Amino acid sequence: SGWTQQYGRRFDLPVRGRGPLPFASPMMPMGSGVFGKIVSVSEQGLVVQGKDGVEQAVTVSSSTSIRVGRDEAKLQDLQAGTEAAVFGEPNDEGPIDARLIRVF
Repeated sequence: SGWTQQYGRRFDLPVRGRGPLPFASPMMPMGSGVFGKIVSVSEQGLVVQGKDGVEQAVTVSSSTSIRVGRDEAKLQDLQAGTEAAVFGEPNDEGPIDARLIRVF
């Protein structure tokens, strides 16, 4: 069936009643986010150029879950030019405080 019906399977989300989540709660990150190419990585976070061409600053904290495929990763493992999906909430200064970063 369609992509939206397969979302959970594509991102290792559990099927109802079938075990724990492979990454931190919440199951489906809510709020804001950006999907696109990583432009740069720094000690504080990264910059992602969204599909609309707009660059978005992303802050990363110790509570941010970073996944490369099925594996856990660290901010230092991320590289410019890689596609990523970022889920989080914008802070008062504008950047997204990331709760989950998934690299493809």
